[in-house]
Amino acid sequence: MRRLAPVLLALLALLAPATATAAVTTTEVTSPDAGDFFLVGDPAKDVTVSGVAPGATNSDVVDLLCRRGNESDYIMWQDVPVNGEAFSVTFEDHVLPAARCRVLAVADGTDAISGDFSDYDGPLITVDWRRRFSTDPGDASSDVPFDWYEAHSQRDAFGDFLGVSSCGVCDTALYYDDGTMSNYVHYSNGYLDVDEEAVDRPAARVDGHNAYGSRVSEIDVDGGSKDGADLEGVPPIDYVRNGGGPGEELEMLEEEDLVRCADGDPYPVTSSECDHWISTGVRFVRRMAQTRGGKLILISDTFRSVDGAEHALDLLWGQAFRKPNGAVGSYQFPWNGDGYATHDDPDTVPGTASAPVSIYVRTKSSAPDGDRAFPQGLVMFDHAVGDIRFADPDYFLVPTALTVPAGGEVTMRQAYALATTRAELAGYAGEVEDQWIAPAIEITSPAEDVTVNAPELDVAGRASDTRSTPTVTLNGEAVALGADGTWARRVTLQPGPNTLTAVARDAQGNETTATRTVTFTPPSPPPPPLDTVAPALTGVSLTNRVFAVARGRTPVAAAAKRGTRVRYSLSEPATVTFAFSRARAGRRVGGRCRKATRSNRRRKRCTRFVRAGRTIRRTSPVGRSTLRFTGRIGRRALRRGRYRMAVRAADAAGNRSSARRVRFRIVRR
Repeated sequence: MRRLAPVLLALLALLAPATATAAVTTTEVTSPDAGDFFLVGDPAKDVTVSGVAPGATNSDVVDLLCRRGNESDYIMWQDVPVNGEAFSVTFEDHVLPAARCRVLAVADGTDAISGDFSDYDGPLITVDWRRRFSTDPGDASSDVPFDWYEAHSQRDAFGDFLGVSSCGVCDTALYYDDGTMSNYVHYSNGYLDVDEEAVDRPAARVDGHNAYGSRVSEIDVDGGSKDGADLEGVPPIDYVRNGGGPGEELEMLEEEDLVRCADGDPYPVTSSECDHWISTGVRFVRRMAQTRGGKLILISDTFRSVDGAEHALDLLWGQAFRKPNGAVGSYQFPWNGDGYATHDDPDTVPGTASAPVSIYVRTKSSAPDGDRAFPQGLVMFDHAVGDIRFADPDYFLVPTALTVPAGGEVTMRQAYALATTRAELAGYAGEVEDQWIAPAIEITSPAEDVTVNAPELDVAGRASDTRSTPTVTLNGEAVALGADGTWARRVTLQPGPNTLTAVARDAQGNETTATRTVTFTPPSPPPPPLDTVAPALTGVSLTNRVFAVARGRTPVAAAAKRGTRVRYSLSEPATVTFAFSRARAGRRVGGRCRKATRSNRRRKRCTRFVRAGRTIRRTSPVGRSTLRFTGRIGRRALRRGRYRMAVRAADAAGNRSSARRVRFRIVRR
C-alpha cells in the first residue's frame, strides 16, 4: 500500500476560522536560532520557541507555524499567549515537521496556506526524523523490528525514506535559497508493495510463490481482525544509517529475508490458509544513498541465495508521485518515442529490451520547465523492465524479472532525482549512466593469435565512455587517447606467446579490459658465410734432409705434443696430412715416368715416387707447428732410400691447400 501523508498533517484540520486579534500585527521569532538543526527522536528532547509581538496585549495569542513553502505550512502549536509583547512555549520535538522550514508566529486564526505572512519574521531551521518500528508485545513474532523511517535534509532538497516493503523513497522536495520549499515530487517509489485494487498479487514472487519483506507484519489477516505479526516467522529487519549529519550525504543499509506462507499462496492472506511465514531462500539487501545536495537518490538492491539454490524473482516496483492541489502529472518514456503524456488505469507502456531505463515525470503537466513550485522527477533502472502498468494517474508498477544464481546473488540498481528543469534531470541521468556503465575498449590491431617475427609491434585500439574521457593503459603503461577515441602504442615482445592487455577506466572507477595474444617467433640466424678460402701452408722445412731411422715411432694421430723435425705454419686451424712416397727407378713413357718393364727397358730413365707407409694426420693451430718425425710410421721403419714428403692442410669447410713437398733420404745408421 502506498504510504499515507504524515499523521501530523491532520492538524491542519484543527485550524478553525477565527477572528485575528487586531493587536497582533507583526512578530519576530528569536529562538531557535537561524540554521539550527533538530533531530527528532534521537533522542527526544524539548524545543522552545520564543519571540516578540510588538503592540500585542497580554490577552492576545499567536499560532506557531513552520512554513515549508508557498503552499505547504505546518502548524506546530496554537494559542500561545503573549505577555508583555513576548511569547514563549516549550514542547516536545516530535511536534516539529520533518523538513526545512521557517518558524513564524502569526496572529491567531491566520490561514496557514493563503494568509499574508509579510509582517512575520523567524529563523529557518532544519528538522530530521529517525524512527524504528517493531511488532507489538504478545504477537506471535513479538518485538521483531520490521521497518524504519528516516527524514533527511540536505542543502538543496529533502527526502524521507522507509523500508523496501513499505514506502521506499517516500517524499522528496526542493529547497530554495529564499527559505521556501517546493511541492513534493516522489511519494512512494522503488518499493515492493502494491495497491490490492490495482493488481491481484503481491509485489514480489520468488519461484512462483507470493513473497513478502519485513513489513509483512502489517499485512491484514482475516479482513483486518489480525495482521501478519500474529503469525510466526516475521523476518527481522537489519538497518544501519551511515553519515547524515546536518546537511551531510546520507547512506542507509537495509537487510532482511523474503518470506512466504508455509502452506500455499493465499492472496489476500488469511490466517486460516496461512499458519506461519517461512523463508523463500532469498535474502534482500538494499543500499540507499541520498547525494548531490539531496537531489539524487541511488539504490542498489541485492538478492542473495541463502539456501544454495537458484531462484526466479518476479518483482513489481511501485512508483507513486504527489498530486499537489489536484494537479495532473504527466510522464515521458523515451524508449517509447512519445513526449510527455498523462495516463490512468488501465494504461500500459511497453517494456524495454535494453538498459539503462529512464522515466521522466512532471508533477504538474501545465507547469513550465523551470517552475519552482512544481519540480520534475526522474526514475531510472539499470535492468530492462517489463510492460509498465498504470493503476491511477499518479501510480504505476514497473515489472522486473531477475534470476538469483545457485548459492550466489544478483544486483539491480535504481536512481531517483528531482530538479526544476528537464536539462538538470538529464544531467543526473547521464551521471548515473556513467556510474552504471563501464567504458568500452577494443584492440583493433593486431588480430587475435597472430604470429610475428619482429620484436616490436604497433598495437592500436579504440575506447569510449558515456560522459567523460576514460584513461587507457596497455600492459600497465599509459596510452594517449585521441579526440576520436582511438589510441596506439608500440610494444616490445618477448619470444613466445605475449598477452596484450588494454584497460579503460572511467572517473567512477569502472574498468573494462580487452586482450590479444601475439606470438613472437624470432627469425633463424643467417648461416655463416661459406668458407671458400683454403688455409695457407707455408714454411714447410726439415731440419735434416738426410738422417737415419730413430728408435721411436712417429705418431699417426695428434698425440705427440713435443719434438718434430718437420716445421710448418698455418693461416688458420687445419688438419695437416703428411704423405710419404719412395723414389724408384722408372722409364718415361708417354710423358710419364712408369715402372720399368721388359717392354720399356730401352726408354729414357726417370725417377718415380711410390706411396710408402701410412699417411700421418694431425690437427694444428694457426701459426707455427712442428712434427717430430723419427723415420718410422707407426712401428714400421722406412727402408733406406730417397723419399718425398707431401704436406697438405684442410680446414673445417673442406678447403685444401696446395701440397708442399720436401725430399729426404733414409741412410744406414
